[in-house]
Amino acid sequence: MGSSFNPYRQHIEYMVPRVISMCNRNSLSKHYGCFDRNFWHFKTIIDFPSATYQQSVLGFAQLHSDKNSEFYQNENLSQVIKSGVLYWCKIQNKDGSVDEYYQNDRSFCPTAFTTGAIAQSYYLTEDLFDSDEKKLIKTSIEKSCLWLSEHSFPIVQNQMVASMLSLYWGSKVLSSDVIFDRFKKRRREVLNSQTSEGWFPEYSGFDTGYSFKVLDLFSHYLINEKDDEILEAANRLVELLTEFIHPDGTIGGEYCSRQTQHVFPFCLEFLSKFENEKTLLLKKWFLDNLALDNIINPKLVDDKYLSYFYFNSYVMAYLNERKSSFETIKNPTLPTFKYYKEAGLIRIDKQDFKAWFSIYRKGTSKAYFKNKLIFQDNGYQATDGIKQICSQTEDRSTKFDIEEIEDTLVLKFEGNFGPLDDSYPLEKYIVPFKVVCRTFLKLDFLSYWFNSFLKKSKIASLKNDSVKIEKKVLISFDKHSIKTKDIVKGLNSSQTKTFRKMNNHSVVHSPSSRFCQIQSINYQNKKVSFNKKNSGLVECEYEINF
Repeated sequence: MGSSFNPYRQHIEYMVPRVISMCNRNSLSKHYGCFDRNFWHFKTIIDFPSATYQQSVLGFAQLHSDKNSEFYQNENLSQVIKSGVLYWCKIQNKDGSVDEYYQNDRSFCPTAFTTGAIAQSYYLTEDLFDSDEKKLIKTSIEKSCLWLSEHSFPIVQNQMVASMLSLYWGSKVLSSDVIFDRFKKRRREVLNSQTSEGWFPEYSGFDTGYSFKVLDLFSHYLINEKDDEILEAANRLVELLTEFIHPDGTIGGEYCSRQTQHVFPFCLEFLSKFENEKTLLLKKWFLDNLALDNIINPKLVDDKYLSYFYFNSYVMAYLNERKSSFETIKNPTLPTFKYYKEAGLIRIDKQDFKAWFSIYRKGTSKAYFKNKLIFQDNGYQATDGIKQICSQTEDRSTKFDIEEIEDTLVLKFEGNFGPLDDSYPLEKYIVPFKVVCRTFLKLDFLSYWFNSFLKKSKIASLKNDSVKIEKKVLISFDKHSIKTKDIVKGLNSSQTKTFRKMNNHSVVHSPSSRFCQIQSINYQNKKVSFNKKNSGLVECEYEINF
């Protein structure tokens, strides 16, 4: 691996047995090769295997096929890889899609991610399979590639990039010009989606965690294929991400579109070979904070996202680790104030003070002074006993204004509360839901409609509430203080009684958000007093000195 010390070794030693433990290794079981431990091992938690977990086969295939790996041609990995690939073929739907959250969901996301992982795994370990197995695998890959080429989900671009990668590997495995043409079409769709600010849309906004996923997927492609356009797109995204690094080792979070804080190492290792200064800056930040456990890493995430995102990236970083010189790297000089109009974000950087604000989330923000988190605003929430509302939800009609008065920045936000979906439908409706999944959703058109309906109703099209918030934030660099003055209008009597400041958690229904880092635990929200009035109006004013 090119050096005696590899910063990813300890993570690989931790992950390999953990991920293998997710695999059903009983060769006599009808679910031999299933990586969904909740299904095959616990037996009573879920009633079908989620295809998502099969993606981790790729990490084992890479370890198995790399001559510099200590797991090169390891017989135990051979069985895990072979059984995992064949099990994916077994659980594939007839149309080529696979399921993730419920039976017959025919989801674009797991199909996009697992098809590429299975295709590349097979490409790397083809000799493990006999002729009948090879025929089955190729048929399954072709079905999934054709399905992916006929479906898309452009509001979530990391999934589009994953589908691009699947079509690329499918064309290589199948030696198919048809699939390769569809890969080129998807590649163009991906490139065209990049905004002028450099980000790829995640539910129409910018998200740091999923930007790292896009970079990781690009790197999985670029390590096998020279593509200057994709490389340029990756470099533009890297440059943007360097502007969202928090001094405490975190990045992104509640003010982003999907409110995630993922960081994946393979893209940083691979892209660093081009000696781009911004990439090296990002890599140095990552390695420094990985060593301190400040970064979300494999020890923090659940089994699902360990399999989905982290395992394969850390394996590739481990196998492609390269020494970089950081001696000449300097933190860039950034403007005091920067407005990202397309993303609806604001960045403030003056002296030892750094802050990030979301306009669309009505001032949801993080602020730091001398590397310490001093201010975090996640808005307010309330309930009338039936529904919950909060000010942190996205409202693209939010009004925003900023002015500088002497040495004080004054930021004003005016927008609406939105619904906070805290429902658990399967608590009451699990039996009818399972009946629908096993019967009606066997019909393709009903399954596609239902999947689209859930995404729109739970994530993409939540409507604003009538409750309004007017927020004013005054940042005084002379007095070293942040003052917040908020007025909330339109609450009913029940909502006024339950009105409270939100703590450090997100409201987006994003399964890969809400992982907790030690920095969040150590930060204590300032206690806030409310001036509640009978007219359904609440006033709040508080100050933090730094």
